[in-house]
Amino acid sequence: MIKERGYGYPKTQTLKLGPVILGIDIQFRKEILLRQSCVVLSTVQVYEGKIGKLAQEMKSETGDLMCRAVYTIGLFDMTARKLVTPSPEWLHACGLEP
Repeated sequence: MIKERGYGYPKTQTLKLGPVILGIDIQFRKEILLRQSCVVLSTVQVYEGKIGKLAQEMKSETGDLMCRAVYTIGLFDMTARKLVTPSPEWLHACGLEP
């Protein structure tokens, strides 16, 4: 998702700012069978201060919800080794406009 919006690995290495997962809440609803096709929908629910919530839903071809995960995320400064306030570029990569 972020790579498609211009914030891939080269960008994180250049800026020394990259995504970090702080926590995950996963709910498994239905079994996904071997070679079963599914679609993963990703949306940022909220981004307040330095912390954001990213939701992902895995749905079958018929639209049944198979799995839902909510990730607590942030933008990590690899030099200072701490969370930082998200930049406009990072918010755009997450699908939010600053």
